[in-house]
Amino acid sequence: MKQFLRCLVLLSFMTSGCSPHLESKDFNSPLMDLQPDMENDREFAKLLQQASQFELQWKGSIPSSEVHEVIQGLLDMAEKTKNAKLKATALSLYKKYYAENIGTQVSFFKTPYYEIFQREALPGVREGMDDALKQIDAGLITVKKKVRELKQNYEWPKKAKFTESIALLEGFLNTFLDSIPKLKLMKDFEVALVDEVKSERDLNADYLKKEWKLIDETKTLTNMLNILEEMVKEFEIPLDKETQDKLQSGRGLAEKINAITDETTAFSAVVGVWLTLGPKERELYFTPISAALYNFLSGKKDQDLVCLVDTTCPNFFSGIIRDFAILPQLKKFGPDKIKATLNEKTHGYVLEILEERLLSVVLNLDARVEKKVTKNVVKAKAEIEKTRRNAQGFTKENFLKWLRSNMGFKSEMSLAYESTTVNVDIVKKVVAFKAPSTKKSVVSSKSVGASLASNAKIFDSGLLSDTALRKPVIEQINRIMGFGGVPGKPAPTKGIVKSFENNRTPYDVGDAIDSVASFGLVDLTELSSPFLRKEVNDVANISADAQIEIGNGLLSTMKYLRDWEKNSFDKSLGGFKATSVFGEEAGGSGEGTMLFNKTDFFGLTAAQFINWIANLTKKFSQLGLVTNDGEVVWMNDYTKNKDKTFLFGVYVDIVNGQRSPEVSIKPIVKVIRLFKNIQGVIDGIEKTKFKELLKKDKTDPECGDLNSPNCPTLAQVLGRRINEVKKILVPLGNTIATKYRNQKDSAVPGLAAGVITLPGMEKVDGDPELMDQLLVIEGLLEVYDSTKIETYLWSAKETFFLLQKYYNPKTNFFDMDLKVANVPVLIQMLRTFRLMAPHLPDTERIILIEKLKIWEYSLEKLQ
Repeated sequence: MKQFLRCLVLLSFMTSGCSPHLESKDFNSPLMDLQPDMENDREFAKLLQQASQFELQWKGSIPSSEVHEVIQGLLDMAEKTKNAKLKATALSLYKKYYAENIGTQVSFFKTPYYEIFQREALPGVREGMDDALKQIDAGLITVKKKVRELKQNYEWPKKAKFTESIALLEGFLNTFLDSIPKLKLMKDFEVALVDEVKSERDLNADYLKKEWKLIDETKTLTNMLNILEEMVKEFEIPLDKETQDKLQSGRGLAEKINAITDETTAFSAVVGVWLTLGPKERELYFTPISAALYNFLSGKKDQDLVCLVDTTCPNFFSGIIRDFAILPQLKKFGPDKIKATLNEKTHGYVLEILEERLLSVVLNLDARVEKKVTKNVVKAKAEIEKTRRNAQGFTKENFLKWLRSNMGFKSEMSLAYESTTVNVDIVKKVVAFKAPSTKKSVVSSKSVGASLASNAKIFDSGLLSDTALRKPVIEQINRIMGFGGVPGKPAPTKGIVKSFENNRTPYDVGDAIDSVASFGLVDLTELSSPFLRKEVNDVANISADAQIEIGNGLLSTMKYLRDWEKNSFDKSLGGFKATSVFGEEAGGSGEGTMLFNKTDFFGLTAAQFINWIANLTKKFSQLGLVTNDGEVVWMNDYTKNKDKTFLFGVYVDIVNGQRSPEVSIKPIVKVIRLFKNIQGVIDGIEKTKFKELLKKDKTDPECGDLNSPNCPTLAQVLGRRINEVKKILVPLGNTIATKYRNQKDSAVPGLAAGVITLPGMEKVDGDPELMDQLLVIEGLLEVYDSTKIETYLWSAKETFFLLQKYYNPKTNFFDMDLKVANVPVLIQMLRTFRLMAPHLPDTERIILIEKLKIWEYSLEKLQ
């Protein structure tokens, strides 16, 4: 951070040179009339009709960064003109581009974000599971104690009918359920316990009610015995030996009852039932059939009765009594009625046994609950132990489910870096993209920067819904992390940033500011994996244009991630915590567990941007100042030469590890645009919650007492110093105003050349190109807007009016190097002429604005 502040201070001294002294001109009368032949409204309507057929060109294999620059341009215009249709065009291109396989797909679980998340989360997950195991054990003890306490205080009857036992079961379990919230159990344990008890209550009560219906509807001994056996098995009802013997003999008795067809089989069944019952039941059951029958049976010994139904028994007199006294009475009473009566009475007898045993089960509910809960706890602990041993797999599995449910992922695959090129074509205003066929894993630094910028603008524009926003935002976060790595222990994660000196010093975003070495992205980086560069001894090629795109991308992302403002990030991702994925116990809870912490992402992006700024004052600085004598001083040597007078500024490429003598107009204009945007992005930065920026600047004289209200934080110092960076615009503006324009004796006097060379700052010969003229005009107008130095405005107007002689009213375009409007050029033309319009006389401004509408209309029709 100190190095960053120092480099800002250095940049603030760049204003020691004088402004360019251009010849004053009167531009009140334009060099040519912009108005095509439009004598009346009919002619203008005809022009609008022609505009609907305005031809656009965008064809072939292009850098993928160009797509992103077009999207940025459309969004910028849409914002300035409040044109929703241009916004829609930008979104359409964005969706079409990303609908193609325009980059490397990688498992989300092999991305930088997840690598760091897992590293941070696994200890917490394991700790959470350990804590859960302890809480489960403690919870089991609490539950057992509570169940026993409830049993002791519950009012239990000595006897209960079947339906009364059902009500007792439900009542006791409901009382237990009501007590659970007061036990303060672990949340997951409580939820599982409540679900289990409710399930047991409802299943058992429903089952018993269903069985009671069967018992009450079909009153036969066979049916009763079947139900009893089923319930004994279902409820694990304990039966003593005597009862088991009775039930066993009951089966034989049921067979006899079922076999009743006449008085003989009826008597056999009657005797069988008699022998089963006790004295009270005998009188109760048999008197209704026949008093004489009851008297007869009660007057006999059980062994004699057995003999009566056994035809081989030799007791002659008993047989006579049976045949001539008993059987006629049974015949008179009726075999069917005897069968029904015996079934009813024996059914009631067995029901009493069942009711007694069922009540004993209900009275033992505490033990049953304890047994059930203990069984489930043992099972749950075994699962937790298993999961703890496979915490990595558990984390991945749960995160994938969450990604699919909440983040718009259809699988675990995620987009890493984009391809360096993409194929594009326009047919009848319909744009089509096609991924390149090359499979080589190479990253373009310009594409990285442009992608960061266009995505940040798309996200910030509100075009994507909260849900649709989530997956691309995560992918952009991964690119930021993969771009420069993330601080960590014992070492930072690796990224694709490298030392420009080609040494093997690892890049650490936290230390790079104060490092002597310059760290950044070379133009093309070969990858060994989707987020890791291949270690090769290559010579640094660092184009100025690509470096500006990286700076612009980081700055745009910082704007989107400003944590002191609410935007779509907060709505779509800001509320998710680790508990969203793992639950409170496994994932932790409370503050500090945000899955997507906006403050941290802002801090990381700001640190990467500060490192990018710091490179301007290091060995590989591409920014230089030029004295009036033509001496070039690069910013890394500025402190040794700060007493010199500098007039011009340049920004060059690094080719094969050396500064190129060529100075292109495009990166100079882009760096002006970038420096102008910095202030708007960091306004309010003192409100950030990022801890590093909230630290006090100990180097400030007011910070003798760090608690002093006058002692500024690093964020406050940064905010103050950024405004000074704008002063570099003056030497850069001087270069544009005086060094790119052709002399009056040239073939194209006054128009701009696209390249000049050092040290003499001489123009490179070549035919004038429309893009160069547009960039010169924009650069001068941007510098004028910041400095209000009139000579920059005059110079911009001069180029603007000289350009008009190339205007072709028939095509509504300029006959220069292009005969058909190229989409990127048209967007630059709109940007430039929008800047120029306020500075024109009313007549020219009105005509120009109408032309702008025509050109914008052609872009609106893109789809």
